[in-house]
Amino acid sequence: MPAVDATIGQIVAGEKPGRGTAAERVVVIPIGMAICDVAL
Repeated sequence: MPAVDATIGQIVAGEKPGRGTAAERVVVIPIGMAICDVAL
């Protein structure tokens, strides 16, 4: 598995870009409290 480039929070906040091309993949592992995920 490749190294983590950014967290979901960084992408949503605009600190890091999302995918650069259609060939790139986004891997999300939703672990934690749902209220924290909704707060993003």
